[in-house]
Amino acid sequence: MAFCEQALAAGTGYVYGTIGQVCTKSLLEQCAARYPADNLAGGSMRKLGEKWLGRRVTDCIGLLKYYIMSDGFGKDPHYNSKYDKSANGAYNEATEKGPISTLPEIPGICLHMPGHFGVYIGNGYAIEARGTAYGVVKTKVAGRGWTDWFKSPWIEYVSAKPAFKCDTTCNMAIKHGAFYQMKVTVSGNTPPKVTTGTPDVVTILPRYVVGNDHYFYLCAVGAPKSGTGIYVNGKKQFVVNVK
Repeated sequence: MAFCEQALAAGTGYVYGTIGQVCTKSLLEQCAARYPADNLAGGSMRKLGEKWLGRRVTDCIGLLKYYIMSDGFGKDPHYNSKYDKSANGAYNEATEKGPISTLPEIPGICLHMPGHFGVYIGNGYAIEARGTAYGVVKTKVAGRGWTDWFKSPWIEYVSAKPAFKCDTTCNMAIKHGAFYQMKVTVSGNTPPKVTTGTPDVVTILPRYVVGNDHYFYLCAVGAPKSGTGIYVNGKKQFVVNVK
């Protein structure tokens, strides 16, 4: 993940068929000759690619190849045919994978949509080499079109510590006008974001903070028999029904 963040911070560009080289006119000509289609490295993409002259460039899966084939960001890659897979090929080779709706909170895990690759960096965001016009960018996972996640067999993953822990995980009923206090403990300095799935059923009232413990009141304001999910940082924790 740190490698991808370095690539983002450095303004890394995109040229189809590259794996972290410095962009030169000679490199653009080589890629255009190898991948002449206008939506790859030829035609208008050849000219557009000049915006990245002097910068490191990759294509989408080239970001992963650059990580594996180099000694660190800013170093020249050393080609290894073992890792020369397309975005679809890298996904097909993985044995651990699943639909995007089951995305684990593991920064550095790979994202897939047909013909494209990205890297999940946590908290709902990804870094991807998006295209010649964009270069390496940070984007929200939601709504981007990702269909699956997978673990690259070339990378060792370490599960991230949970960013928060909610003291309430069971569904409950609260009488109209009554309150319930919940606590969310965070692992860092970022306050948790507590929200509802359905408006005008429960009002969230922040109370106080003790160390890493954040306390909230849930006030049942909806009509009896109405209900809503309670979410922390976008993850559903439990359901409140008004009685």
